[in-house]
Amino acid sequence: MWSLSRFVVCEYGKLKQLPTFLERMPFASRQSYPITKLYQVSSGEENLNAFFSAGDQAIGKAYGQFVAKSIQNACVALDLACGLGRHALWLASRNWRVSGVDLSDVAIGKLSQASFELNVNLDLFVGDAAEYKFEPTRFDLIVLFYHLDRSLFLKIVSALKPSGLLICKMSLEWDSDGHSATVSPNPLDRNELPSLVPELHVLYQEERPVRGRGVVEFVGRKLGVP
Repeated sequence: MWSLSRFVVCEYGKLKQLPTFLERMPFASRQSYPITKLYQVSSGEENLNAFFSAGDQAIGKAYGQFVAKSIQNACVALDLACGLGRHALWLASRNWRVSGVDLSDVAIGKLSQASFELNVNLDLFVGDAAEYKFEPTRFDLIVLFYHLDRSLFLKIVSALKPSGLLICKMSLEWDSDGHSATVSPNPLDRNELPSLVPELHVLYQEERPVRGRGVVEFVGRKLGVP
């Protein structure tokens, strides 16, 4: 049986109740509420493992190629705009101490329940990523997927420890045939991302079209000795 991890949903330091159906559930019902219903996947350990490993492969690829080789022990990570928290759960299951931030209290509520059932600890915050209180040199790893706010990048660099890593994936303006191929407003220009984090050494960058839009995958390391 899955045991509950200790957990508080916060709004930048203020206690916040679990949202909607979770806050109305009796504690015993919360404990038994299946993660399969939250994530709408088939039951069974193999299906759950497949579900969590079948997410965006960029995180697993970057982790294996860069994080695991440079950070020997699981440390402290931040998942910005974490949504339902697939990356946060993936890291926490590998003994990372993970904080997650998302504007949706519904997503954070579902993620909190998932952490209960998977018996992992997460520190979760409801709010805009831009309003998150970034502490200098706190994190060994920051993950940012598909949430573009150019003002975040200086804060991200400051929050990384020396030799800390940023793993980032974003929509990109891609206009190879004379037509805009993007689904997000004000996307990154090609080769723009490194200019937003000049203090980071680029370990990996790939830009490519994917299903009618552009995508950039980026891994950068903050200079300095940990």
